Amino acid sequence: MNNIKLYHYLIPLGLSLAVVSCKAPAVAPTPASAPIPEAYVTSKDTANIASTPWKTFFKDKNLTDLIDVALKNNQELLLRCKKLRLLKAKSACAKGLFYQRLALALEQM
Repeated sequence: MNNIKLYHYLIPLGLSLAVVSCKAPAVAPTPASAPIPEAYVTSKDTANIASTPWKTFFKDKNLTDLIDVALKNNQELLLRCKKLRLLKAKSACAKGLFYQRLALALEQM
């Protein structure tokens, strides 16, 4: 008997909690971005690390040798280069077929 009365209270409570919890969250407002200082916008500084070649940046001979070997044996880079060569060859082949058809069409005119 007690279980039946308990279900009379728990079922409506569970359903009401389910209905209330199914609300979509509110969109959070985006904070206003701070303006960029003029020192960054009008900077004419060209002395940064990006413009220095890596061979002159690293002074250690062993380190530069290791980097050279790593770049020469980079499997992913070699694979990308092979794929690029293959795509260039396919493109040249397609262009050749296109120009051949174009020349044939012009001859028939």
